[in-house]
Amino acid sequence: MSAQQSLTAVDLFGQRVAEATPALHGQYYTDLIPLDSPQEGQQYAFEVDLDKCTGCKSCVAACHSLNGLDDSEAWRKVGSLVGGTTELPVLQHVTTACHHCLEPACADGCPVNAYEKNPETGIVIHLDDQCIGCQYCLFTCPYEVPVYNHDKGIVRKCDMCHDRLQANEAPACVQACPQHAIRIVISKEADTIANAQANQFLPTAPAPDYTLPTTLYKTTKPLPRNLLASDFYVGRPQHAHWPLVTMLILTQLSVGTFVMLNCFTWMLVLLGASATTVRNHNVLIDQMGQWPVIMTLALGMLGLIASVLHLGRPLFAFRAILGIRRSWLSREIVAFGVFAVLASADTALAILTESSAEKHHPLQWAATLVGIFAVVCSIMVYVDTPRLLWSPFFTTSRFGLTAILLGLPTTLLLLSTMAALAPEISVSTIMSQYSAPICRGLIFTTFLKLLLEARIFIHLRNRTLNPLKRSAQLLTTSLFAIVILRFAVAMVGGVAMPLVLLTQNTSTAGQGFDPVFFIAITLLIWILLLVGEFAERYLFFTSVATPRMPGT
Repeated sequence: MSAQQSLTAVDLFGQRVAEATPALHGQYYTDLIPLDSPQEGQQYAFEVDLDKCTGCKSCVAACHSLNGLDDSEAWRKVGSLVGGTTELPVLQHVTTACHHCLEPACADGCPVNAYEKNPETGIVIHLDDQCIGCQYCLFTCPYEVPVYNHDKGIVRKCDMCHDRLQANEAPACVQACPQHAIRIVISKEADTIANAQANQFLPTAPAPDYTLPTTLYKTTKPLPRNLLASDFYVGRPQHAHWPLVTMLILTQLSVGTFVMLNCFTWMLVLLGASATTVRNHNVLIDQMGQWPVIMTLALGMLGLIASVLHLGRPLFAFRAILGIRRSWLSREIVAFGVFAVLASADTALAILTESSAEKHHPLQWAATLVGIFAVVCSIMVYVDTPRLLWSPFFTTSRFGLTAILLGLPTTLLLLSTMAALAPEISVSTIMSQYSAPICRGLIFTTFLKLLLEARIFIHLRNRTLNPLKRSAQLLTTSLFAIVILRFAVAMVGGVAMPLVLLTQNTSTAGQGFDPVFFIAITLLIWILLLVGEFAERYLFFTSVATPRMPGT
């Protein structure tokens, strides 16, 4: 009896646990996880009882502790929904993690096959050793599940504690919840598809028909029809991703200029130019050599090198071609690589040939077509995400017109610079033959591109706060200064300066024009348009409204 009185609180607690019946802990092994394994057409899934969730975040702490996550890293999050009336307000807490979808977009878009869906359990597992930190899964997942770890340079996410499930033990979040609001169940694929078709998932959450999430949220209480996420009206600029901005601008500039330089003869023929004009053009290209094309390819290679800086593990960038069968990001990388090889081979072959007629060969056609396909792959990288601002029309118009808008002044700048360096060619000759059509093309393309970009502001009149209206609000508030910069430099560089060249070209008829002034104006046009396109691509990333789980 005296020994019993001398026990510490820890000893007393240990004694009580040791004397407890197995039923005290049986709930962690029988009630909260299924006793049977999934069969054909079934998989493990989370079930969340909204009536029991109190928002205590015990699940978040347990997941964080068990998996050794960093301070800024969380695989499970707790948000909230608010609604109801003034007399009867409603606050609903929601715990959310990876939904282990039937068709996981993270796995489909990964260029290195760092995701796999277990065929027996249906759990979507991330292979940390395979990941290169490209963060593309952050774009494709509509539920903000993958989390980028800056220290490790990789993406990580919830794996449903599959090793614990194999040992018939509940995942950390399930076992830690004091209200038993989370459990593991066996979900039927047919039921998941039916729920997605009926849009039965969670209020204000992204539509489930995109990835078919398996998490089941249940409640016995009728939820108010006006239930919204607590941060529904909060809009924040997204990450700029400067390496991607640089890569997209320089690669599209490179492809656009390459097409302009190599297809100018075909364009002259299509425009009905005389045989003399076409012959003069070929003579000019022969005299200049391949330096314009070489400099164009160098800019494209600089863009590809810049994209490597976006990777968390750049030394493993070579793995990015592994997902070519299903990932547009892998196809983009391969396409630009093939374009660089074909364009370099075309340049080398052109240097070895003697006449311009021999330079238009199938290799040039192949390099041109592959370059255009590479830009298409860049477009599809962003189209293949659940973001309305990156819709096919919007992205295609931006990327395609960027290639034209930067290709035209780059072509004129390279030709005029080479003419200034070559004594047998005069800058006035370049101006008389190319400046007028290029300047007209610049003015038209600039007006068209700005008009298409300005269409986003129409959505400010929408009565509902959809993703496009969110983007338009960001552009008119926190990003408004960049918008003004983008439109200002585009109008000056794409309209005002080309009009100066057109006016001067008309008054002098291409003769007696100051070469230094001509090259300086062309360089200014190129710089202003390049700055404008960098601002446009910055807004492309920062103004997009990302889908997300409620209140997270």
